[in-house]
Amino acid sequence: MSWFGWSLFRINGQSMAPALAHGDFAVGRRCADYAPGHIVLVEHQHYGRIVKSIQRVLGDGRVLLAGLSPLSTSTADLGPVEPGQIISRVTWRVSPSGVTRLDRHP
Repeated sequence: MSWFGWSLFRINGQSMAPALAHGDFAVGRRCADYAPGHIVLVEHQHYGRIVKSIQRVLGDGRVLLAGLSPLSTSTADLGPVEPGQIISRVTWRVSPSGVTRLDRHP
């Protein structure tokens, strides 16, 4: 779902635990700049829609992604991702324990 540039989606899997757990909802917004540590929703060419953390921004603008859990697909298997594949930067986690701000950067 998307409203005014904001999107809401459900987390499936444990690759981003403890920041995002299976069954949580995440809220993100499209933005033009990304940095290491940002959590992003990506349309991956092989894995479909995935949520990962930006590990590194390469000189050509592509990004390397990583999960926070050892259960995540490896950075090498994910490969570099084009900026156009990034749907949104995740800002909020909605879980049974409440709403948590994930991204403290503007």
